[in-house]
Amino acid sequence: MRKLTHKHLVNGRIGAALELCTVMSIEIVSRAKTPFYFDDQIFNIMEWDGMEELVNPELHRPIRSNSRRSSAPLSKQSLEKRRAKLLKYKEQCRTYNELQQLVQAIKLLSQWRSEEDALIKSVHPCPSDLPTLHPVISSAL
Repeated sequence: MRKLTHKHLVNGRIGAALELCTVMSIEIVSRAKTPFYFDDQIFNIMEWDGMEELVNPELHRPIRSNSRRSSAPLSKQSLEKRRAKLLKYKEQCRTYNELQQLVQAIKLLSQWRSEEDALIKSVHPCPSDLPTLHPVISSAL
């Protein structure tokens, strides 16, 4: 998705990039993928700050139970693997998250420009003011 969003932006296909980021937002993708990688815990990887709860499952009860997973305490080595996996997953998501934020910023700038254009068109100078404005404009130039 990162490559596709980047390709859309580079080629000027802002609408396609916006649609992709709307349909496949980092929140949706993260919530779909995290249960598989993190023992059925569902969360948005980019907003997650409770690493200790995730790395140490005894501190956090999973949202769903899965009989395939063992409930035995994890060893220190296993906890370090989970921490490394979390950091790696978060780093992989970072670029797509930044591209998604860029697309949202472009969308908001476009909306602002449309409103600005409507405001400019709605303000018409009064023809009676033009003779009084001419000396002011001439002196400024």
